[in-house]
Formats: sequence, structure tokens, C-alpha cells
Amino acid sequence: MRWIFSFLVLISYLNTSAQTTIKGNVMDTEQTNPVAGISVTVKVKGATAMLGFALTDEKGFYELKFNTPADSIVISVSGMSIKKQAITYPNKTNTLNIKVAFESIVLKEMKVKPPKIRRLDDTLNYAVDQFTGKNDRTIGEALKRMPGIKVAENGSITYNGKPINRFYIENQDLLEGRYGIATNNVEAKDVETVQVLENHQPIKALKNKEFTDEAAINLKLKETAKNVFVANAQLGIGAAPLLWSNEIFGMRFGKSKQFIGTYKGNNSGNSSADELQNFYSADNNLSFPVVLGIQSPADPQVSRKRYLLNRDNAFSLNHLRVLKNDYKLTANVSYLNDRLKRSSYSRSENFLPGDSTLVIEERVQSLEKFHYLDGMIKLGANKEKLFLENLLKFSGDIQRNEFGTVDNTQLIEQQRTAPYFRVSNNLSFIKNYRETTFRVNSYNGFGRLNDGLDVRPMLYPSLFSDPGILTGMRQSVTQNVFVSYNNVAFGTTHGK
Repeated sequence: MRWIFSFLVLISYLNTSAQTTIKGNVMDTEQTNPVAGISVTVKVKGATAMLGFALTDEKGFYELKFNTPADSIVISVSGMSIKKQAITYPNKTNTLNIKVAFESIVLKEMKVKPPKIRRLDDTLNYAVDQFTGKNDRTIGEALKRMPGIKVAENGSITYNGKPINRFYIENQDLLEGRYGIATNNVEAKDVETVQVLENHQPIKALKNKEFTDEAAINLKLKETAKNVFVANAQLGIGAAPLLWSNEIFGMRFGKSKQFIGTYKGNNSGNSSADELQNFYSADNNLSFPVVLGIQSPADPQVSRKRYLLNRDNAFSLNHLRVLKNDYKLTANVSYLNDRLKRSSYSRSENFLPGDSTLVIEERVQSLEKFHYLDGMIKLGANKEKLFLENLLKFSGDIQRNEFGTVDNTQLIEQQRTAPYFRVSNNLSFIKNYRETTFRVNSYNGFGRLNDGLDVRPMLYPSLFSDPGILTGMRQSVTQNVFVSYNNVAFGTTHGK
């Protein structure tokens, strides 16, 4: 037993004598202040295994304890924002104070791509950058690539096969249904997200009262496109014999004000009128039945761009302002003038008995010129307990002239003038009081059409007693339309 005890004491003595302790403080080189949270490690030179590890405390103090028979060791110091250093030091217990220098850290570039589509309740969020093609310029081109969204040739948008009921930009309905102005002009690079609002009820006072399966679209702009005036222009010129196409677009979107202005003009077969079309709902209350018209060539069964001989210019100004108490004032005005030219030629040969042939040739030409003006002013509030909207609209052809000739053994000239105007006011009021909803709607409109048709020379002279003094015929029709719809309703909800 005495021999075993002596052996244990000897081993303990050898282990204690082989342990090395190195301690000290880590200070910065500039102000000699202690540096906390610095990693201090020790290992044998050339080895990968670590012998000891310590972190400096708030006073910069560290302490390393390790065992190694090597004559020297390597002490390494590292940490955030300091320059890494390694010190070769004798393997013996001692105090070692270390000074470190600060340096900035350059991180490697890393790109984080958001998911293409994210869902939050009834809202789908499409990351526009993920759906924009290399040659896509406008947001309308990017929309065509998004699942579930279809953009028709005329610019109308459907979601899951159904037309959208609203088109917002930054949660505001600036364009009032004429969203082709946005889809054909707002650049995709300025839009962060396209939101699809499923089962969207645009009137907040009817939420959870009247349900719909229609969707709305909302464009969320990038921060770089907000509170700044964004503008772009395109000028084009070509041959045959001189074709031109020009575009100017400007927009500004802030928290309380929104503005879009456009100009487009061309004679290359693109109709600028398509962008001015209202895709929400047409106002057919003030329509005029067609009574007079000239004979003109029929449209061929090919793309309109292939045969349309036009010369149009279109302007639009759109402004929205958020007022006090969540009221909004919207004003839109657009103007279009166009010159449409058409011509056709037909020839038919009919073989008759007796080797005779009946040949019928006909040349038809038409020229249509018009100046169209359209505008609206809307004041409204859309709240959970109150919906108020007063919409004043006006539209019409300031001037419309149509000319036509028909050459079929006899030259017949036609000329039609048909200026018209429409003006209407639509008031909608919805008020929720407890479980009862009151509704008031009032629509009043007036329209006038002055239609006149001149035909030369005199046709069917046998119908008149003295046709020799007549050089032509004229028809005139004046149509006045007045419409008024007014109703009051209320409904209540009773619990079980």
C-alpha cells in the first residue's frame, strides 16, 4: 500500500509541473483601453488542435491553462472589428499583455431573392422582378407572365377567368377604370409588388354584407418611384412614306396626391383610343340609336394594325387628392383626335347564257375625322360606416365628320356630321347604423346628338316631280335624351 501511494503522488506532481498558465490583458493600440469579447487561443506551432481557449472580460483580462511538452506555442487573437494576429511565445507560465488594432470588415456580396408569390389571407403578392422578362418594359407586359392573370388584346384584365372590379395604384383608384393608361405606360422597374385582392368588396360599408368572388389588383411602387416625378418619352420615325410614333408619360405618387399625365400620337396603325377605354362598366343610360351612316369598307379579317390607316393624338390628365376626414377628390380628363382612312375594291364576273359576261366593279373610300373629349370629377368617402360618392361626367364628340365615295358606274359622294355631348351626375350614399343599412342612389343625365347626312348626286329621281333642280339629298336627325333614376332602400340584419 505504501508503494502505490507513492506512485500516485509522483503522477500528480508530474502533471502539476507540466501545466502552463499564461494570462494578461488585451488592449487597443490607440487609446490603451481594454477590449472585451476577444477570442484568445493557444496551440502548438504547425498543429491544428487547440490546447486552450479564453474570452476577454469587460476589463480585457484573459487566462489560458494548457499542457504541452513543446518549447514554444502560438497564441492567436481574433474578434469582430479587430485585426487578427498570432504571437509565438515560450512555453512557460508568464504574463502576456496584447495590443490589438481595429479594422473594418468587408462582407461578401449576397443577394437575397424574395419568393415569387406570397399569400397573406385573401391577398396574393407577386414579386415583379421575378416575372419581368428581359425585353419587358411596362407593368402590363409583366402582368401577362403572372399565374392566374390574363391581359386581353384590348387591355382588359381578368383573374381566374373573371374581370377585375378595381385597379389600384398605392391603394388608390386614380384612373377610375381606364387602367390601360397604367398598364401600358408605368414601367415594370418602378413596381415592387403586384397584389391580387381576392373576393374584393370595394365599398367598405358593404363588407361582410354583400359578398363577391371578383378580385382587384393593386400596384405597390418601389420607394425610388414615390414622392418624385418620374417621366419618360419615346420618339419614333420610319418609312412608307413617313411613319411616326411618339409617347410622353409622367407620374408622381405621394401619400396624399397622385398624378399621371400621358400623350400618345402615331400614324402607324396603333389606336391610342384603347388606353382611354373604361373597363369597369359602360354608361349606357345615355346611348343614341344609330339612324344615319355612310357606306364604308368593311373590316378585313386580319389584325387591325395591318390595315388601320390612322393619324391620332391622345392626351390624358389624371389627378387624385386625399382630403380631410378620408374624403378624396379625383379629376380625370382625356382628349382624342383621329383621322381614319379606308378604301376597298371589289370585282365580280358573272357568266350569263349566250356567252355574255356581267362584270361588276365597285370602289369604296371613306374618311372619318373626330375630336373626342371625356372627363369626370368625383368627390367621395369610403369608410366602414359611410360611403359617399358624387360623380359628375361629361363626354362627346366636339366635331365629327365622315366622308365617303362609292364608284359603281356612278360616283356617289356622302358626307355626315354628327357632333354630340353627354353630361350626367351619379350620387351614391350608404350609411350603416347599428344593424341597419340605408342606401340612396340618384342618377340624372342628358345627351344631345345632331346628325346630318348629305348624298350627291340625287338618287331615285323618279320619286320627285321635278328632279332636275335637285343636286342631292339631305337627312337631318336631332336626338335628345334625358334619364333620371332615383331610389331609396334600407336593410337590416337580425341575429339568430
